[in-house]
Amino acid sequence: MSTSISGNLVAGFDEARFGDLVNRAGSRESRERAFERYRALPLPHGQIEEWRRTDPAWFPFGRLAFDPALGRGKDGAGSGPGDDRFAAVVTIGDDGMSVRDVSGAIRAGQLEIASLADGEPGFDLVQRGFDVGVKSAEPNKMALLSRSFWNVGVRVRVPDGVELERGVLVRSSFSKDGSLVIPRIAVEAGRGSRAVILEELSSPADRTLLVAAAREMWASENAALQYVALQDLGGQSFYLADDRAHAERNGRVHWIGLNLGARLGKMNFSGEVAGEGAAAELDGLYFASGEQHLDQRTLQIHSAPHTTSNLLYKGAVRDRARSVYQGLIIARPGAVKVDAYQKNNNIVLNEGARADSLPGLEIDTDDLKCSHGSTIGNLDAEQVFYLRTRGMDERDARRTLLKGFFEEIAARVPFEFVRDRIERHVEEQLGR
Repeated sequence: MSTSISGNLVAGFDEARFGDLVNRAGSRESRERAFERYRALPLPHGQIEEWRRTDPAWFPFGRLAFDPALGRGKDGAGSGPGDDRFAAVVTIGDDGMSVRDVSGAIRAGQLEIASLADGEPGFDLVQRGFDVGVKSAEPNKMALLSRSFWNVGVRVRVPDGVELERGVLVRSSFSKDGSLVIPRIAVEAGRGSRAVILEELSSPADRTLLVAAAREMWASENAALQYVALQDLGGQSFYLADDRAHAERNGRVHWIGLNLGARLGKMNFSGEVAGEGAAAELDGLYFASGEQHLDQRTLQIHSAPHTTSNLLYKGAVRDRARSVYQGLIIARPGAVKVDAYQKNNNIVLNEGARADSLPGLEIDTDDLKCSHGSTIGNLDAEQVFYLRTRGMDERDARRTLLKGFFEEIAARVPFEFVRDRIERHVEEQLGR
């Protein structure tokens, strides 16, 4: 892959492009704060631990076309199979975003959905999310790029006390060959509310494009927010993601990241439990084949006492694919009585495939319980043999064991059709 980043700015994302963007798309204040930090930071390179296994120059920023301000489609238009399972459907595509109020929850005041721009409801949430994101993790050049140059954005808010019976579907699908899209999604669960968000991200198999996504999730006091992100981009696509979650006092955040597609992916997730009694659960599933390269990094940040977090990421690689997992549990001064766990399990199905696992701890207090673990290996030969003695051939035995390996994560997804999709993906990967 050719180098696409030079100087102190990512190719094509400089002052001129930024000025054009804010003049056309608005949101100047939030963007300017992000852009100043973006411009000041040096470019990432392979000597930095976070990027040592994934060269930032592999992402083809300079070779792709960027539309500085995608439009707003006609709300209520269009539908897809299964939309009636959701309270509302947000569609994000090559022409911008639109909203469909499926159950009438928006009309009833149980749900608020708007585009992100100065003066629109929810803009304060974006600014607050940016501030929290900056505080909760070290500066990140690519994250600040996406928060400076996002060209399509949506804000979802569940008001205080509302328990949304049906979830919200965000269907993101991009198909323009040679395009670069930077979507931004901000979700807030008000005090005492309950909400589930499902995001589906896809692109055609034969299109070359780059999606650089940013998500901010906010669980207010006593709120519960679950976010399921299904990334199934085509095999010629590139994917960057920087996702931040924040839980206030007794708030609950549950993140499920399902990374199935993309030729190359670099994903960061930072979850901060910032109020006493807050909790975060992080689940991840990935299966890479061919020449795929998937690099994931997580931060579990405890900045208040009596907080909990639990992480389980499971992945498999085959052919010449490579996966990278880097995780860190951070306990800040004063965060006593913390209970945090991090576990990463990997299956390497053949020679030539590779999985790297690097869990870690950064503890600045005492009187807490934090631990981590990881495993890398092939399927258990004794288990394969056992199933073969029960009448299965080797291929079926390995398929059964791999489905069982992923079932622990898949079972936590609250949508049956997504669980079925995971199972089909495993079948397809093993059928190659």
